Amino acid sequence: MAVTEDMHDGITADLQDETSPLTSITEPKQTPDENDVLEGTVVLVDQPHRSGADDLLAELAARRQERSPLVPVWLRSRADALQVLKWQAEHTGYVFTYHLLRTPKYAAKLLARTPAGAWRALAGLVRWLFDLEGHPVRRAAVAKEQAAEYLALSKQRDSRVKARLWTLLTSAIALLLASTVVTLVAPAWVHWATVGILIAVLGAIGSPADKPLLDRAVVPTRVRKLTSDQVLDALGSLGISAINQALGKKGRGITFPARSCAMGRAGGPRSISRSA
Repeated sequence: MAVTEDMHDGITADLQDETSPLTSITEPKQTPDENDVLEGTVVLVDQPHRSGADDLLAELAARRQERSPLVPVWLRSRADALQVLKWQAEHTGYVFTYHLLRTPKYAAKLLARTPAGAWRALAGLVRWLFDLEGHPVRRAAVAKEQAAEYLALSKQRDSRVKARLWTLLTSAIALLLASTVVTLVAPAWVHWATVGILIAVLGAIGSPADKPLLDRAVVPTRVRKLTSDQVLDALGSLGISAINQALGKKGRGITFPARSCAMGRAGGPRSISRSA
């Protein structure tokens, strides 16, 4: 019987120990009183700027640092000026010699591009003579069944073709006479010079846009600087109506105002902070 009471007392003690954590967890926490007031000073995020003499002096000092020197740095020293001029002369001589040694290669490239140049010149001449650039406008007038507009455009086209035909015939006769005189009177070197000029012109016309004639004497190690024209072309290709309206003839345009940062005495960028 004593053993049973001891076991009962042990079980009761264990149950009390196991239930004590639950009791502590389920106890309600005390919430702060709603009437409590936080003490301190309220600081606004966007504070009004207070201008003073220090700010004005800082701005004037920053503007002074932004000034470009009246005389370039390399001209202030005779040794530096001679070194720069020597380098420029050596670089110019190197580039000239580089292209001079590749003159046969350039001549061969021009000769190979002459047929394409002749074809482009002939196609452009035919397009100009028969006023083919106005053909889409005349077709649009026909599609809209605007007879009066089409007749006016056709009359304008006929007058243009007639005037251009007379201009072409006159120029051809004058060129033929000049060629005959040069062939009969001029020395041989003039003949070769004329043929060379003709090949050079037709070769330049027939050169592809992605294949330049001259090789690079100096390979640049820096990326080409982005220009405002390239940015405007990229913005115009997006097809956004607001941008296209700004880039139009009656639009206000897109400007690129120059921004300069104040340079510190150490040569690095310097930021000017305003005191709040």
